[in-house]
Amino acid sequence: MKTSTTSLILLVCFSLLVASSLAQPQYQIDATQNTQKPPSTNFLSFLPFPSPRTIPTQTHRMKTITTSILLVCFSLLVASSLAQPQNQIDALMEFYNSTNGQHWTNNANWGNGLPCPNRWYGLTCEIDGTITVVNLFDNNLVGSIPESFGQISSLRQVFLNSNTIYGSIPQSFSNLTSLTDLNLYSNTLTGSFPEILFNLTSLQSLDISYNSLAGQLPDKFDSFTSLT
Repeated sequence: MKTSTTSLILLVCFSLLVASSLAQPQYQIDATQNTQKPPSTNFLSFLPFPSPRTIPTQTHRMKTITTSILLVCFSLLVASSLAQPQNQIDALMEFYNSTNGQHWTNNANWGNGLPCPNRWYGLTCEIDGTITVVNLFDNNLVGSIPESFGQISSLRQVFLNSNTIYGSIPQSFSNLTSLTDLNLYSNTLTGSFPEILFNLTSLQSLDISYNSLAGQLPDKFDSFTSLT
């Protein structure tokens, strides 16, 4: 969606710039018209182009129009690049509510406008508005991680260690295929080792120790060849 919106903006801006560049200034149109002018004592009136004072004015207007188009296009591109998909915003807010966000140690700007432009605490974004990191370690999170968390598929690092997160790791974590670091150390997570983590083939660092997970590690744990 973001790519198609950006492409549309670029196409519209390009069309406007081409139309602007092809528009013939009025002084050139006047100069090509074979109109009869009354006799004048000013010798410039006999020349087939306007006086020197006219040309700079027309040129300045064209430059002003082009500059305005470029500024509008730049503003639209910036706004488009910083826009987050609504489903990711909804997922973040569900996570906030599910972990008692009102009582986090630091919940600065959460729920205020868009996550990246408004710098929601604990989030790191790329310049194009892609959310890549959720870092809320030791921040008094109390509750469970909702399934919708997996919709933030651009995440590369998740640090939720040293909180009071209970329940199981959502199945939707299997969607976080770009994840390289996952730290859920020192919470109260329950259940067996979440085999959905085997889908995270980019994972380099995993810490789910000091929870209430039960059972043995699966034999295919060795498939985590990327772990350091």
